[in-house]
Amino acid sequence: MPTGLLAARARIGEAWALARLGRHDESASMCAAALAELAAVLGPDHPHTLDGKDTCRVIGGERAGVERD
Repeated sequence: MPTGLLAARARIGEAWALARLGRHDESASMCAAALAELAAVLGPDHPHTLDGKDTCRVIGGERAGVERD
């Protein structure tokens, strides 16, 4: 996997960490940027892109849970 793709996947991990710290806006921005890069390079239906989308969806769901409390 080329370095740019590794960086995009690492950014999704960083987005997870930011969400856990309550920095949801930064997390959402980081997820969006990483997903855009993955989709541009690999395509929207590539397993890595889909995995990133799923992870970002979980991060967003955690945010919704925080807002409900």
